Amino acid sequence: MANRLFIMGNGFDIEHGLKTSYKDFKEFIEANMDSYKTVENYSVIGPREQINDINNILRKDAEFILEAMDSCAGEDWKDLETKLGEALFVDYINGRLYSPEKTINDFIDKFVEWGNNIISESIKTTLSSLNALLYFWVDGCLKNGIDYLNIWKSKIYDVLDSNDLYLVLNYTLTLEKTYNIPSTNICHVHGVVGDKYEDIYFGHGNMEEIDFVNNNSTKEILNELKEIFRKDTDGAYIKHIDFFDRLYDIKEIYSFGSSFSSVDMFYVEKIIERVNANDITWYFNDFDQNNNADKKGDVERYGFMVEDTDRW
Repeated sequence: MANRLFIMGNGFDIEHGLKTSYKDFKEFIEANMDSYKTVENYSVIGPREQINDINNILRKDAEFILEAMDSCAGEDWKDLETKLGEALFVDYINGRLYSPEKTINDFIDKFVEWGNNIISESIKTTLSSLNALLYFWVDGCLKNGIDYLNIWKSKIYDVLDSNDLYLVLNYTLTLEKTYNIPSTNICHVHGVVGDKYEDIYFGHGNMEEIDFVNNNSTKEILNELKEIFRKDTDGAYIKHIDFFDRLYDIKEIYSFGSSFSSVDMFYVEKIIERVNANDITWYFNDFDQNNNADKKGDVERYGFMVEDTDRW
């Protein structure tokens, strides 16, 4: 039985020079502007759920998404998933609505509610294209644009073992194609290049409902959008539960490049259900010491012993 678990985040691919950051995703959206569909009567375009080709993405949708994400996530989009759970709504959408405060005039209140419903429904329809754009990025750039044979690093190769287990939070095949780790020992819990649209997991973990608007109809529309952007960690876990059931004998955990966002700590909790954290040493490598050192406290609070390692 395996007694070492490796948790690989996006930083693992970035360390190999791969363009897999959310900043690269943003640049993908921008680079494909000329491919998107331009329409004259934008207001009558319907739902975006069935987009099956990047050429069917609406240019105005992409432009709006870039504007919204830049306003709440910053230029580097580093915390994109987290921002989709709160900042997008509080810092951006809220500013585009009419005043949410009730007045003493019922007619004005009804007019404001009607206007906010139209704005919210339009924003929901437009921003729902974001998930499709992410899928096209994964299925295009990350599927066909990586030369796995030329990114091999000896220092990493010396640490990895084909008998260990690997929980992967990103979408690439670096472990399989660069380091020959058998796929049977790898769990791509968020999906992997080549998967179907519905098998690529992305989003926030904020379970709180919208509370900055007073009328229920607008609130319902915005909560529907928030649900569209929620990462289905329960579904991902259930799909891969057989992998998690192989973790009972784990004694060491090595992480590389995971930002340990709140939504992904869900998987750490599922690991703890199978092991005694006090008996396990969690190793932070050079990359995480430099980029995710502030997360050591979160890991220690779960009971793990935390140590730094410079082996890889």
